[in-house]
Amino acid sequence: YQSQLNKVDAPEFPVKPTFSMYSAMQQTLMPLVDDPIDFAAKELDGFPLEYLDRRFHLLVNNDCEMLGNRNHMVLLLENLVNNALYYADQKSSKTRFRRVTILQTLQPDQVVLEVYNQGQAIKEEDRERIFQLGYSSRRVRDHHGKGLGLYFVNEICKGFEGMVDFENIENREDQLSLRVELANGEVENHFVSLV
Repeated sequence: YQSQLNKVDAPEFPVKPTFSMYSAMQQTLMPLVDDPIDFAAKELDGFPLEYLDRRFHLLVNNDCEMLGNRNHMVLLLENLVNNALYYADQKSSKTRFRRVTILQTLQPDQVVLEVYNQGQAIKEEDRERIFQLGYSSRRVRDHHGKGLGLYFVNEICKGFEGMVDFENIENREDQLSLRVELANGEVENHFVSLV
């Protein structure tokens, strides 16, 4: 790797020290999306790109080269996505909007990956425990989690000099008033109910 990074004259190297973040995303999601051919073609459109099917809503603002092993990032993504799919598919969170949303953005010196599902909120007292080896909140009759997925995610993040965290989002019923002034001077008022 060092020879390739320093551009030392050498024969063709069998591996590249960097990988495309989006290529890791593609490898992870390809077996899970509804239409793999349509999903594969999205890259040809360029960035930002959006993919939407019955399980996923993917938004990728831009791509970047990451230093390291792509397989590690694929393992990280697989564990995040499988965890999100598990909780999104639970009876208590089934709604017509139960897609897993994945947002990838590039900020100065970092890639930000956000994964959202409609699963139950994580208890605040479990904040540190969910990333520990062997801890699982899956205690249902037919499935006991092994407590490996988020542990792997945390460890791989550390290897990429990153971090993982979560945020519970609580949606509450509300009423909004939207006032729009049109170019011709007309004013329209709309009332929106959030449920």
